[in-house]
Amino acid sequence: MTPRSDAQNEDIVLDESALADPVWSAMVGAQRRLAVVGPTGLAGRFDPAVSPFAGIADARETGAWEELAGLVGEAPFLLVADEAAVPPGWSVDAVTEVSQMVLVDPGRAAGHRERVRNDVLLLGAGDVGDIVRLVAAAEPGPFAERSGEMGTYLGIREDQRLVAMAGQRLRLPGWREISTVCTAAEFRGRGYAAALVAEQVRIISDSGARSFLHVLPDNPAVALYRRLGFEPRRTVRVLALRAPAHDGR
Repeated sequence: MTPRSDAQNEDIVLDESALADPVWSAMVGAQRRLAVVGPTGLAGRFDPAVSPFAGIADARETGAWEELAGLVGEAPFLLVADEAAVPPGWSVDAVTEVSQMVLVDPGRAAGHRERVRNDVLLLGAGDVGDIVRLVAAAEPGPFAERSGEMGTYLGIREDQRLVAMAGQRLRLPGWREISTVCTAAEFRGRGYAAALVAEQVRIISDSGARSFLHVLPDNPAVALYRRLGFEPRRTVRVLALRAPAHDGR
């Protein structure tokens, strides 16, 4: 895990259309080095050590699904798509609808950065074990061995223990996704998540980009994100899929 620094400006042009399928936009754009895209450019997937997500250019294209099958093999993966678009033979293990929220008022986040006494720390390779333990306990979403290569990860420690964190995941033209926001159960209610998200907002804004995130609509964190200046934009459907089995002949 190599921590990313967003101090430099890049992808300054704000492309709102990239939010329609942020995984695919990131995979064929700023995070191409972390993914494998098929020979025709119709489908791709992130390295499984980085992220379980795959992407597809156009779900209406039969060739795109064939290319995707060759990339994912028999391993389960996640895809942003409508269930109705999945061809026969593919297994849909789960369908999850998440709310895509975008930052509309950066000023609301600024006041939360100084509300905790703890220093907000930049997390790196030496913190992966602690991150994995916190993710397992708090279950904020998928985190793999190399997920930290997707962007800047920040954390808060109490007596050397990592008790809260917030990371960056997808990078789009003019946009950065805040992700893996979580706090250990016994440390909730202290403002740690607010402080970490607010600091991520600052880092992303300083890079010339704008923040967005995804959250389950019934997650209590929705109220926190609203207080920090985020508002819902659309509902995104995430499918847990498996490609059709091959007999190897």
